[in-house]
Amino acid sequence: MLVKLRKEEVRVLLKQLVKDCDCGTYGWAKVALRDRLKNLSFNVMMQMIAGKRYYSEDEADQKARRFREMIEELKQIHESFSNLNDFFPVLQLVDFQGVEKRMMVLMKKMDGFFQSLIDEQRRMRSDGACSEEKPTLIDIMLSLQQQDPQFYTDQQDHESCCNSKYMHIFFSFEIMCVLVVVW
Repeated sequence: MLVKLRKEEVRVLLKQLVKDCDCGTYGWAKVALRDRLKNLSFNVMMQMIAGKRYYSEDEADQKARRFREMIEELKQIHESFSNLNDFFPVLQLVDFQGVEKRMMVLMKKMDGFFQSLIDEQRRMRSDGACSEEKPTLIDIMLSLQQQDPQFYTDQQDHESCCNSKYMHIFFSFEIMCVLVVVW
C-alpha cells in the first residue's frame, strides 16, 4: 500500500528533475537536490498522514501554502540562532530571545492545522468519500475511535492525542530527513 505512494512520489520527483535538466545546456543542469529530497520526504509523510501532497508545483492550494509557511517558520526558529536559554537556564525566566513564545504560537498554528485535517477527514468519512484502498493515518485513528468508543470516551482527549501523535511523527520525520540529506 505505501510502496505505491512512495513510487508515485519518486516518479513526480524524477519528472521534475528531468524537466529541470532539459532547460540546461546539453541536457545538463545544476539542481538543488537537498530541497527536492526534503520535499519528497515531506510529501511522502503527509501522504501517509493526510493523503495529500503539500510540496508541489501547484501554488493554488491554501492549506499547502499554510503548511509550507509553518515548516519555514519552524526551520527559522531552529536554524537562525542558538537558543541561549539552553546554555544559561536563568534566561528561561524571561524568555530572553522570545523562542519559547514563538514556539508556542507555532504549536497552536500546527494544532489548528492538524485539527483541520482531522475535521476534513471526518467530513469525508461521513459523506462516504473516504478511500478504503488507500487509508491514511488519520483514517486509521478515526476508525479505531469508531470501533472502540469506550476506550476513546472523550472526543477532545482523542483529538488532542491524535494531534500530538501527528506532530510527534512529523517532527521525528523532519529530523530524520534532515540528517539523511545532510549525511
